[in-house]
Amino acid sequence: MKEVSIGNQVWMDRNLSVDKFRNGDIIKEAKTDEEWKEAGEKGLPAWSYYRNDPATESKYGKLYNWHAVNDFHGICPTGWYVPSDGEYTVLTDYLGGTSVAGGKMKSTGT
Repeated sequence: MKEVSIGNQVWMDRNLSVDKFRNGDIIKEAKTDEEWKEAGEKGLPAWSYYRNDPATESKYGKLYNWHAVNDFHGICPTGWYVPSDGEYTVLTDYLGGTSVAGGKMKSTGT
């Protein structure tokens, strides 16, 4: 996994796109809105493509529900972790605030 330094932080250089936890356990794909809702209601980890469209994976990676992100098995590759809200705040502040940070994070320039 490549990395990029932004301010004093180090981030993955791409969106997360895994279908297994770090220990190899499968994260179930929710292929419909109903499956996504059901996983959430049952407290089960799930992932989906943006708009349930596999063609969006290269641009957006996969989308994960809270249960997948917060699972003790770990969703990130070894050596990485899901950032805290405070770490995201440091990132967005460094990039000029929430109104512009998203656009800057999508940039391919320096």
